[in-house]
Amino acid sequence: MHLHNRAFYFIVFFLGGVAVQTMLPQSMHGIVVLFAIALLTGAVFYLWNKKVLAMLAGIIILGGLYAQGYEMRNSGFTIPYDIPVEMTGVIQDIAYARENQTVIVEVDGAYRGKIYAKIPRYPEMKYGDKVILTGTVLVPEGGFAGYLKKDGVYGVGTRVSVVRIREHEGNAIKEKLFRIKHASEQVLSRALPVEHAAFVSGLLFGETAAMSKEFKDALKRTGTTHLIALSGYNITIIAGGILFIAGFFLKRKWRFIVAITAITLFVIMTGAAASVVRAAIMGGILLLANVVDRPYSLRNTLAVSAFVMVAQNPFILVYDIGFQLSFLAVFGIAYLAPRLETFLRFKEESGFLHWRENLLNTIAAQAAVFPLLLLRFDFVSLTSVITNMLVLPIIPITMFFGFLMLCASIFSLYFAQAIGLITHIFSGYAITIIEFTSSFSFGISVNSIGILLAVALIAGIIGVHYIKKNIWRVIKG
Repeated sequence: MHLHNRAFYFIVFFLGGVAVQTMLPQSMHGIVVLFAIALLTGAVFYLWNKKVLAMLAGIIILGGLYAQGYEMRNSGFTIPYDIPVEMTGVIQDIAYARENQTVIVEVDGAYRGKIYAKIPRYPEMKYGDKVILTGTVLVPEGGFAGYLKKDGVYGVGTRVSVVRIREHEGNAIKEKLFRIKHASEQVLSRALPVEHAAFVSGLLFGETAAMSKEFKDALKRTGTTHLIALSGYNITIIAGGILFIAGFFLKRKWRFIVAITAITLFVIMTGAAASVVRAAIMGGILLLANVVDRPYSLRNTLAVSAFVMVAQNPFILVYDIGFQLSFLAVFGIAYLAPRLETFLRFKEESGFLHWRENLLNTIAAQAAVFPLLLLRFDFVSLTSVITNMLVLPIIPITMFFGFLMLCASIFSLYFAQAIGLITHIFSGYAITIIEFTSSFSFGISVNSIGILLAVALIAGIIGVHYIKKNIWRVIKG
């Protein structure tokens, strides 16, 4: 087995161990189960005459122990639950909504830990603010507990009041980037109508707080939430624009450095969501491969991206739905789309507004994430293919003019508003299509499908991927 294949399976078994340990309780029983799974996996591969994989199966234990060690190092939470308490801390993350603002505060002083709290919209807090926080801390429950756990948050504040006592207590670079992001959102809100500004802000920065509940529901019903989730699709457009502009002034080596630096700063500014980090790592590896003239393996790049992210935070593998959807969507586009193209007998031409390419990629991505959506959400849209095919072609154009607005605002807000008229047209088209199709969209409730069908769909997708012959011939018999 070649070295790159061994590296791939090393990562797969390591991630498997992390996933198993994350879902197991922190006890000796959990460790015993981990060892049993590793032993059983190794035995299966040995009987299958895959001796290298049988030996690599022991990496499952390494992954599990790594996840356990990470949790032990990061579970120091000394804030008392269920009683009123006064704490000091620094705001590490913040999201603004129309009626409130959500903060994550890292507590210092007499207590230790991170807590999540919703507080009134004003006075407006900022990243890096030193605050006095008074209230009652509760234990997170249900799926929300796992969502918070991935960020090291083990407490939810209720009946909380927050008073700022100092500013600029956070990371200076991160603080500057957050200010740029906040200023950019304000430019969009001044140059565009409210819903349009919120939509463009979602495309560029992944912000959804300013969107109305009705429009968020429309996105959900039409399967277009990914548009404002800062996926690899969005960051690829941004990276492509940076490389295009840099190509007029810089040589290939310096273009790589500029692009990597810009992508890194952008990831930090947008809060380092899992899909953005994954896309940034993959884009960085692709750019590096072009610089050193080495072949680019999507399979290994996906594996390395996942390994780097999970090594930094093992909890995202199980608890971060964005991480899971992001990787599954890329898998679908990379491996299912070519087989769909053969099955549907599409021509090589992409068609008007690239409709064939958009259709294939949308179906492939939706097929790959569909089983997970069945398990994690109440509703899965069956009209998303049509909506995505109509909306996707104008998303890069909308993002381009939105970005151009922000650049123009450096010189004149009036100039930005003039460009905003063009942005308004394209964002208006997307919003109209989404709202129109949402009015007659229909879907499937997970309660009516069940886990067995989701598992069957996963098995079917894997089966399609590993069929070597032409799918059409297989069906024809």
